[in-house]
Amino acid sequence: GASGKSLRADLDRQLLFAIAEKVHCTVGELETRLSVDEMVEWREWFRLKAERMKDRVDAAALEEE
Repeated sequence: GASGKSLRADLDRQLLFAIAEKVHCTVGELETRLSVDEMVEWREWFRLKAERMKDRVDAAALEEE
């Protein structure tokens, strides 16, 4: 990666790839356009999205019982 850490170990870099994929640009382009504040918001967005997905899976599992 750009920092010398492996992508697997660099959560901030993984986040950049996830955002770049979502907005259809390269990580390099994103790094020139994305503010730190916006990156924090994206991190929270992905966290909330994952939380909602987990809640749906948990609810579906309860319905099967």
